[in-house]
Amino acid sequence: MKKGGVDSNIDRYKVISTLSTHPHSTVWLAEHISLGVKRIIKGVPTDLAREGGAAAEAGILKDLDHPDIPEVYDVFEENGYFCIVEGYFGGESLARLCTHRLLSSTEVFDFITQICSIIRYLHGLTPAVLHLDIKPENVIISDGRARLIDFGSAVRRSDRRNCDSMSKGYAAPEQEAGLAVDCGSDVFALGKLLDYMAAHSSADRAAREVFKRISGRCCEKKPWRRVSTAETMLKMLNKHRRTETGDKSFKGRSARRSPAGGIKIGVFGLGPRCGTTHVAIALANCLAGSLGREVCLTERSDHDDLAKLPALMREGAEGKGPVRLNGVTYLTAGYAYDARITEDTSFDAVVFDLGCNTKKAEALLSDCDIRIAVAGAAPWREKERESCKGSAAAVETIEETGENGTDKGTVLFINPADERLMRDIRGVGVRMLPFPFEPDPMNPGKQTKKILERAIR
Repeated sequence: MKKGGVDSNIDRYKVISTLSTHPHSTVWLAEHISLGVKRIIKGVPTDLAREGGAAAEAGILKDLDHPDIPEVYDVFEENGYFCIVEGYFGGESLARLCTHRLLSSTEVFDFITQICSIIRYLHGLTPAVLHLDIKPENVIISDGRARLIDFGSAVRRSDRRNCDSMSKGYAAPEQEAGLAVDCGSDVFALGKLLDYMAAHSSADRAAREVFKRISGRCCEKKPWRRVSTAETMLKMLNKHRRTETGDKSFKGRSARRSPAGGIKIGVFGLGPRCGTTHVAIALANCLAGSLGREVCLTERSDHDDLAKLPALMREGAEGKGPVRLNGVTYLTAGYAYDARITEDTSFDAVVFDLGCNTKKAEALLSDCDIRIAVAGAAPWREKERESCKGSAAAVETIEETGENGTDKGTVLFINPADERLMRDIRGVGVRMLPFPFEPDPMNPGKQTKKILERAIR
């Protein structure tokens, strides 16, 4: 825009960047020229602002006084926009945060408790203020705290103004139907937000059960059956909160009985297309299913095979974040993972699908407690197998992950089982196990489970 628009040095503000653009509004990050502080400028086309939405938002925000809600500093009309100038929190949205790492169970509790406290404050005003657009994109994580932004859909409970803007998946049924909304409508969204955070967390099974129980109470479709206030939800959260003072609510059976607690298992192939991902999936589901452990399967190969699995595609595995299915948390190759995931999560086991590029995965393999090498054995793979079957290359590949070829932590799977191939590469200093034909690695059969349990003993 030319001078006088919000894209240039208008009086007091200089725009740094455009944060978001929507049909009904645009949000800029700006700097107050005299003070040198950052501000958020939300611009709504003047003709839309006259209908009451933007003016009402500014009117609500100016009356609020909470450290985790943006403060209004200015309003003005400029170059066809009605602009609201708000405080800038920094940090990143919860939605963005969850695309590059998992939340810990403590963070889930902290963030949902902090947002609940904000909503309790809003609902305690006279008249109560309903936010009506609580979602991950509107939660900012700044300095370790959760803050709530975007009051474009907010209304006072006494205000009969219709809320035309809502976020599907978080809006309460009565809000979607255009019926009367109340404090319980925000509680419904809080329950959905808790579900989102739990799905994008490394919380153990006991923690997930607590989260599910609380969100289930908050997300009842019938308003009269639902938790009706943020205060009640806070009490439920505090009752089950894990503390360092002896609270036992998170110490479930799986954590107590798990002999493989916190182990790292690296699965790598001795050649392309030898079934590395197949074995990794079966192992993760065996650990999570029959052995009852909290498991994360993370793909660190050059491919994105996990995201292509129909079962995960149905759950939305598109490289945008973790997918939890049948007790296993899947991190696809397209997921920008946090390299520290194995150090600061509460998984009983993390299974790494490393593909067949062992050189690239060498550092990670050396840090794994158990290493599983996979060699293909199908008759029609003779040419591929020639490069690794009983050859020096195969022996060297395995020996590099251990000490002098006598590594106790490496297991060699022949997939599927082939006694001749097993005889050819005997004596390399690792345990060898025949991996049975397994048509469905997400539901491994008894023989597969038996072999996998032997591999991790």
